Amino acid sequence: MEILSRFISAVIGALGFAFLFHVRPGRLIFSCFAGLLAYGVYALAVFYGGSLFLCNIAAAAVATLCADIMAVIFKCPATVFLTVSVTPLVPGSSLYYTLSNFVFWNSVSFTKNILDTIHIGLGIAVGIIITSAIFDAFMRMFNNFQKFKILE
Repeated sequence: MEILSRFISAVIGALGFAFLFHVRPGRLIFSCFAGLLAYGVYALAVFYGGSLFLCNIAAAAVATLCADIMAVIFKCPATVFLTVSVTPLVPGSSLYYTLSNFVFWNSVSFTKNILDTIHIGLGIAVGIIITSAIFDAFMRMFNNFQKFKILE
């Protein structure tokens, strides 16, 4: 039951940011689905014992791949979908506890939480960068093949 509430929270969080960023209604369901899929990959990776860094790389890679594919389909920037789909991965509670422990001078918990926050943030960034680079290279190659009529 807890995992179901986490998935529902991920969709509601993605939906909230989609409304905040004025995502068009036709793209709304797809961007929220990408967020749900990204959180699903994250939950699956955590279930199988991955580190915070690797779990977030995998989830961000799936979110970026979904965003890039939807950007090609809808002919709009991938950022429209990527911002919404990565939202469930953002380390809100970890960042909150980091700052709370900093304010109350709890150095042991502060150190643990800030390292977790950094691992999560770097995992999301690395997943986005690597997937975007690979997808961009693939699309350039595909467009060059089409230009020279190699794929006909």
